[in-house]
Amino acid sequence: MVQSAVTESETISLEWLMNQKKLKLKKLTRTDVRFTVVQPTELENPSEFLSPGALVLLVGLAFESAPAKFADYVRNLSQAGVAAIGFGTGLSFDTVPPALVDAAREANLALFEVPRDVPFVSILTTVRKEFARRESQQQAVQLKLQSKLHAAAISGGIPSLLRTLANEISAAVALCNIDGTVVESVSFSGMDATEITAKQPPHDLALSRAFSTAGKYHLIQKLSTQGASRYVLVTTAPQPYSKLANRIVSYAASLADILLHLPVDVRQGRNELNTLALEMLLAEKHETTHGKSALARIFSPLSDGNDDVRPVVIHSDSATTTARAIASCDAHLALRGYSQCTMPLAGGFQLFLLTAALPQAEIVEMFAEHKPKLKIAIGAVLSWRSVTTATVDALCSTALALPPGGTATADSTSLSWLHEPSVQQALRNRAAETIGRLADYDKKTNSDLVATLSAYLRSGNHVADASHLLGIHRHTMRTRLQKIETVCELSLNNPVTCAELLLVVITQAV
Repeated sequence: MVQSAVTESETISLEWLMNQKKLKLKKLTRTDVRFTVVQPTELENPSEFLSPGALVLLVGLAFESAPAKFADYVRNLSQAGVAAIGFGTGLSFDTVPPALVDAAREANLALFEVPRDVPFVSILTTVRKEFARRESQQQAVQLKLQSKLHAAAISGGIPSLLRTLANEISAAVALCNIDGTVVESVSFSGMDATEITAKQPPHDLALSRAFSTAGKYHLIQKLSTQGASRYVLVTTAPQPYSKLANRIVSYAASLADILLHLPVDVRQGRNELNTLALEMLLAEKHETTHGKSALARIFSPLSDGNDDVRPVVIHSDSATTTARAIASCDAHLALRGYSQCTMPLAGGFQLFLLTAALPQAEIVEMFAEHKPKLKIAIGAVLSWRSVTTATVDALCSTALALPPGGTATADSTSLSWLHEPSVQQALRNRAAETIGRLADYDKKTNSDLVATLSAYLRSGNHVADASHLLGIHRHTMRTRLQKIETVCELSLNNPVTCAELLLVVITQAV
């Protein structure tokens, strides 16, 4: 359970400190206490500066001429809630003054001796490291508990979330509206968190706070407002809440907040989608009252309201790489506050419409993790109304011409001539003379020469890369290339021929 374990981790046992052999501490009175902090001080009465549960270290400078005052000193420290006293010998006093020992025993206060050769800073450092170690353990426990709460919220919604929280913090839990309406409640050891909500006026329930009543400890965690509804998460426990318990309750409240919003958000999104679909269906017959077309309303957030977008096409031979690239893009856009607009195209292409506000360098960076396996073609900024199939086809052709890991930016116009009608016709003719022959041969012999030529040309005429792409042996690759040369009556050792065939492969989407 969180409560007892974490409460102890926020204090250290004096017995543990006494067992640190390197410190050579000597027990004089009880050691069955726990302290929260180490505070060295030589003031005659430091009470107002001490924390409850403190371990006070001193050498007795203020008592050199009046050791009898130790009785008042111990009494003041005991009233201030001090847990223990460590007295350093060898400076002001050669041994621990009997008056101090007697006063500590009378007040039932822990007292130990710190030898002359042990500096106080050694004790401070030892305690600090132990607290740091325990804090690290707490963080690990916190992450584990958060994962457990998260899993409960996903698998069973609010009821499962509250049951898990109640079990982990040993407390009764309730999710309520501030008007007293109970959404869900989980009791614990006969306690019911809804009892405290019934006694609180709405304006008190609306405030996050901690308080206790009749030996019970309560936390009220305010959730965000949802329309006219205002919700709170309330917990009631038989013991004070540890720091970790407080953090876990706060985390559970944030999960409950999400779960309460989720049905509303999903339904609202579905309703908006239905409205847009209906407007598009009736667009030619009726005008809407929004002043914008359905498409304009869809693309307005994407284009920052000014109609401008930037089309981007990526290509990969791996569906997994494409899926990961889409996820990376979406994560980046989410951080920038933009939604994602994308669709798959035939041939391993993926089209994105991105906001024009994104610089081209940032777009490339979005895909950086997967860039070695991608071909990226970035289009020029234009109105979303001007995005056509021709726009997309041109970007696809550009992407296809790139080597894996290559990027073509909007100012790249090196392939624009490919889309001239005369060039297109010439390439179609050349395709019939080469790709057409290979396709006929493949059909008759059940071979795969078209795919082999395409892989070879797109791999920069590298046999090893093309073999890896097709998943075949290099010897098999060379045999196929020789057959291609025979069927098409050409030489693949001629760089001009290979360049010409690459353009054919690109434009004919082979």
